[in-house]
Amino acid sequence: MNISLDGITLPGDLVWEDRYSWSKHAHNESRGLTGSLIIEDSVKISGRHFTLAGGSNFAWISKAMMDQLKAKEQADPPVDMTLHLDGVDYTVRWRQDAVAFTASPTVPNSSKFNNVAMRFIEV
Repeated sequence: MNISLDGITLPGDLVWEDRYSWSKHAHNESRGLTGSLIIEDSVKISGRHFTLAGGSNFAWISKAMMDQLKAKEQADPPVDMTLHLDGVDYTVRWRQDAVAFTASPTVPNSSKFNNVAMRFIEV
């Protein structure tokens, strides 16, 4: 799989964990003053979550890539980025409701990191 974030080529074996847990439909039910049911339906135009994850033995990243991604995550103010995934470009930002970016060194003082997790939201 070809994956990149603002031109940074990411490991192709990252897993899009929440790919099938999002619905484009929004639905709300409430009761009016008379007790009648009010149903509102619409189509979401943004807000999809993208969690890209690696494991202990796949989707490792280098320290240089880790530093590039961490700098993007720490940008102030947050910036829109282009996530290229499965041949489609998405405009995303780092998620702020969860830890947006994590990784662990493969061994102490290593230049390789595994257990990568990157969390984005489509804007």
